[in-house]
Amino acid sequence: VGHTASVGRPENELQLSRERAQKVAELLIRLGVPAARFYIEGRGATEPRVAGNSEAQRAQNRRVEIILRDD
Repeated sequence: VGHTASVGRPENELQLSRERAQKVAELLIRLGVPAARFYIEGRGATEPRVAGNSEAQRAQNRRVEIILRDD
């Protein structure tokens, strides 16, 4: 699940978050994780890790979360 900081237009943030998650998945696939194991999702800036607008706070919100499932 890709995330971005709240900077710019929401539709651009959503696209960037999807691209960010896709890049991480591509790296893991190159490292041998089967592609079928991935479901890519972007959430833009809708779920910030921390509140605030300092560069340090925005940096914490720019992230990809990998959620492991048993199914």
